[in-house]
Amino acid sequence: MRANLIYSNQLGQNMGIESRFTAEQIEEFRRFEDKEIDLFLHRDYPKKEIQRLFGKLNKEKYSLILLKSKDAIRKSIDDFLENEGMTSSSIYIADYGKFCWFDNIENNIIIGLQDLELNQNAILTYAEDVPQGYRTFLCNDSYNRFTSRYNIS
Repeated sequence: MRANLIYSNQLGQNMGIESRFTAEQIEEFRRFEDKEIDLFLHRDYPKKEIQRLFGKLNKEKYSLILLKSKDAIRKSIDDFLENEGMTSSSIYIADYGKFCWFDNIENNIIIGLQDLELNQNAILTYAEDVPQGYRTFLCNDSYNRFTSRYNIS
């Protein structure tokens, strides 16, 4: 994996690359993250794929699955950033390689989908698959789009 934009931590104070960006830029990066999560979910989990796992679904239930999945991924990113002491940051300027080992997306998806009255075995299968797919997407596709779009190397 190629080196990425990491920070150093000195006495609990982030001293690295994230300090180069304004609050507005970080907000833009966060909006980019959200769009990328949507892209990942719609590309890798179209309705046909979700129905293969969960059975026949109406449009509303399919949309809820994607929304709850997005919320789970977002919560995992936020938890990771908080754990790294970078609460007002973006996964793209954190050590996203470390994020790949920060394994709580699966649990967040399971928790998020519990109230949708779906098959529990299907939820577990989906919850195992999404984190692997998202990490691959983040490292192979999304990060490259981020660095190109924002001219960061």
